[in-house]
Amino acid sequence: MSSSDELLTAEELAALSEAFSGSPRAPRATSEVRAEDDTVVLRYDLVGGSSNQRHDYPALDLVHEAFALHLGATLQRAMRQYASFVPTRPDILNFSEVYASLPTPCSIVVLEVEGVSSTGLLVFAPNLLQLFFDLLMGGTGTDPPPTSEQPTARGFTPTERHLIRHLLGFVNHSLRAAWADIVPMSIRMVRAEMDPRHAAIFNPSERVVELRVDVVWGEVRGDVRFIVPMAALKPFEKRLARTAVSSPNPADPGWSETIRARLGEVEVNITAVLGRAEMTVRDLLRLEVGDVLRLDRDPEAALEVLVEGVEKYAGKATVQQGNMAVTLAATKDELRAANDGAKAEGTS
Repeated sequence: MSSSDELLTAEELAALSEAFSGSPRAPRATSEVRAEDDTVVLRYDLVGGSSNQRHDYPALDLVHEAFALHLGATLQRAMRQYASFVPTRPDILNFSEVYASLPTPCSIVVLEVEGVSSTGLLVFAPNLLQLFFDLLMGGTGTDPPPTSEQPTARGFTPTERHLIRHLLGFVNHSLRAAWADIVPMSIRMVRAEMDPRHAAIFNPSERVVELRVDVVWGEVRGDVRFIVPMAALKPFEKRLARTAVSSPNPADPGWSETIRARLGEVEVNITAVLGRAEMTVRDLLRLEVGDVLRLDRDPEAALEVLVEGVEKYAGKATVQQGNMAVTLAATKDELRAANDGAKAEGTS
């Protein structure tokens, strides 16, 4: 190693100076701190710890803006009040930096994020969550209880945990709508915590995406933050790198499987046509019980089987377990090909 390799750059010297200028207490890993009254000190990555780095995913900005728009509209409609929901620029940073910004106590929900097969965090400003509690319980949101009665100071009651799940329904709806063109994302609550130490589910140096929405609701100001690991979004980098959010490419095998799974749950109406008859309105009005309608089909002819009004199959009438049924004999195309072949032979 040459002498020049052993010299620190000006940036490294500045980082070291900042790291040692604070408390002389030695840093500890999250796993080393479990006492209720201890302060958590996470290890800081001097190499990859720089924050506020601009990401290279234009679609992420568009998705986040759509999420803020949907969340604001959904909550304002549910609470019947006007508020301001402003998305901030998405950040990709180390979890240690996100952790350091969490208030104590806080209102934090540990999530299972479906669609990206990951865990995540949803953080509410405590005063904002208390406002939502008041509004969901029928209050006006203008006279919140004293600070000493805030749920973050005494623990969430079963009723408040139920309200959090109800609130997550609005957030989940907004996430699904905003991320629909990237990945079918949805969230499920695992637990709600007030101590950030109980929600340190990522390694300090793990890169996470922080999506924050600043909320101004009357006199209350706060934010809602959605945090998910960057590794969970890696499979969708190409879609996030688009300059516009658009519908997925039908050739994308991942989306093909998703679309196929969704379509498999759709109910369709199937109709078997025994035959048809035409008559005038005069004859129709003269019909009485016991009259016979003559259909335009031979008793041995194949029946038309319609799917949502479109002819798709040919079948034969039968009985199955005491009910009338239709046995599918051929598809519409197969029946047409057979008829065309029969006509060709008759002509020759």
